Amino acid sequence: MFDRVLRNRPLAFIVLKGNPHNPLHYVRVKNVGVIDVIVFDIKGSPRFFEISKDHSVKGIAGAILDKPSFAILAPGHEQDFPFFRNPSGIIAEKEYSG
Repeated sequence: MFDRVLRNRPLAFIVLKGNPHNPLHYVRVKNVGVIDVIVFDIKGSPRFFEISKDHSVKGIAGAILDKPSFAILAPGHEQDFPFFRNPSGIIAEKEYSG
């Protein structure tokens, strides 16, 4: 059972887009399995960076306020989640210092 879960897990990696002097940073999640994958509440650790569902004000505010994001990826599809430095640093400092 454990092997089946690991074979169909999605891949996640960092990509840069836009101007090479000031690029936009994303975490790209790609579904390499044969069934749909639900991405629920994607987070970074330590929390010096936040990951949002999109560039909207609602998406960014939700990431800062620790609201879960949600996406469904069909087989072979991928989605980019913007990530940015935590503007307050409050959560990051608490988590990093223990």
